[in-house]
Amino acid sequence: MVDGQVVESIPKTDSGLRVIDLDDSTVAALLAWRLSQEQEREMAAEAWRKSGRAFTMEDGRALSPDYVYRLSWKMQVKAKVPQIAFHSLGHEHASQVLEPDVPIGAVSKRLGHASIGITSDLYSHLIGDASREAAAKTSSLVPRTPRAQQVHNSEASSETTKAPAPLR
Repeated sequence: MVDGQVVESIPKTDSGLRVIDLDDSTVAALLAWRLSQEQEREMAAEAWRKSGRAFTMEDGRALSPDYVYRLSWKMQVKAKVPQIAFHSLGHEHASQVLEPDVPIGAVSKRLGHASIGITSDLYSHLIGDASREAAAKTSSLVPRTPRAQQVHNSEASSETTKAPAPLR
């Protein structure tokens, strides 16, 4: 909003225009919402205002940013979840999905960043945690039994005087 007026513009970069994958339950919820909105449109008849929005008032009018903000805040209180400012939701989402088993390229595209470097720069503190978790996960794959150490030691001592076998 600028001077109390809603201002719409195109995204800053081409990567801002993107398709975002959704899980099945979210798609189902959006389809249910669409059916509900179709009923509202039929009930409103000629009073319906075509806005092209997925979320509207009962008569099709676009939701005001202030209304969306207040509604979001009320829903967070009612759900008893940590209250997160609306503009911080993207950062919260990034911190939830940046895990060792999620490729940074996928996260970067989901967030609409123009490059992986931007995501890495913005969330390096989280990627560091993910890197440590990945290291721990990798380490857990290596056997740590005394028998494995004994086998290693006996092989190492018998190999010290032999030349390594050529690679094929």
